[in-house]
Amino acid sequence: MGVAVLCNCMLIYLASAIVTTAVVFVASNWVGDELRPASHRASVSVAAGLAWPVLLLGMVELSSVVIYTKMHQHDEPGLAVFA
Repeated sequence: MGVAVLCNCMLIYLASAIVTTAVVFVASNWVGDELRPASHRASVSVAAGLAWPVLLLGMVELSSVVIYTKMHQHDEPGLAVFA
């Protein structure tokens, strides 16, 4: 049973890596500079695909900072720590 679980985890990781690679490649084409296209877009996309858990953690952390900022936009100005 341990080998089956390991194989399933590896398949899920590889499938997520392939999807992440494709998404990063398309996003880099969409956001990139048309006048100066990057010559190493594919290799950066593959690296991002292999490191998708790190990207996921970064997105979670960024979203928590955005939520925290949105929550404290309507606080009273006198309550600010750095006034």
